[in-house]
Amino acid sequence: MFEEQNTISNPFDSEVSSTQTIPTFTFYSSDTLFALKLEHVLSVNDDLDQIQTLPIKGQGILGVYKYQNSMVPIFDFAKLIGVDSGQVVMQSLIENLELREKEHVDWLDALNQSLEDENIAFTKALDPHKCAFGKWYDGFETRDETLRDILVQFDVPHKHIHSLANKLFALRDQGKQAEALDCLHIERHGTLRRLESLFSQACEQVKSAMRPVILFVTKDGVVPTFGIIVDEINDVIEYNADAIQSDIGINSHSENSNLFSGMYVGEDGVDSIICNVDDIVPR
Repeated sequence: MFEEQNTISNPFDSEVSSTQTIPTFTFYSSDTLFALKLEHVLSVNDDLDQIQTLPIKGQGILGVYKYQNSMVPIFDFAKLIGVDSGQVVMQSLIENLELREKEHVDWLDALNQSLEDENIAFTKALDPHKCAFGKWYDGFETRDETLRDILVQFDVPHKHIHSLANKLFALRDQGKQAEALDCLHIERHGTLRRLESLFSQACEQVKSAMRPVILFVTKDGVVPTFGIIVDEINDVIEYNADAIQSDIGINSHSENSNLFSGMYVGEDGVDSIICNVDDIVPR
């Protein structure tokens, strides 16, 4: 339970001192950091199974939650702002990893066929940076440190797999086809198994990182007005009022007018969008 901060002034009031700090509760929707004034956050709950669905359709509405004998409407924050939730993004990432794994099994199958029959051309990417996984791998970034550590381990075995084609074709061209095929067999049970294990670890880490929670929002500090499903809670952060940029021109592009009060520009390079509690939920 978070205590109400009744003495906090509006961070966008022109009379607020530039030295004042604004306590906020920050959370993620996908990879974007958002913030609410701390006084508007009543509690956090990860018991999403207790949400009761209703035969009602509306922008982002998921159902209701029984909160201390009061029925509180629950909304999907990502749908409210018109973006994919972190769960959707993560599921897409898992599907991508599974497909990239299969492609490398197919890569070795194609190499095996070409080694056995010179008339079958090998058309797969030789450059590890040019295959679909390599292109994705070179540009992918994540906040998940554990996932980053797993992905770093792909570099050596992935490059080694792609180096096999030229090496094994050279052996075949020297009349050592059997030796080339034996070498490929060993690599299937060594390097490929290593890659498959890393793909599995990466997928499991992505799944375990899915931690959506209900953020109960209040206007009076006592009763929840509504709840929003967010992808991940971050931290309570005190923002300096003079680092908040209120005129960032994003409301004109949002379906929910005035949903965003402004943006905090962090010196550490982590910026967050500040939500206006009165306009999170469509009226």
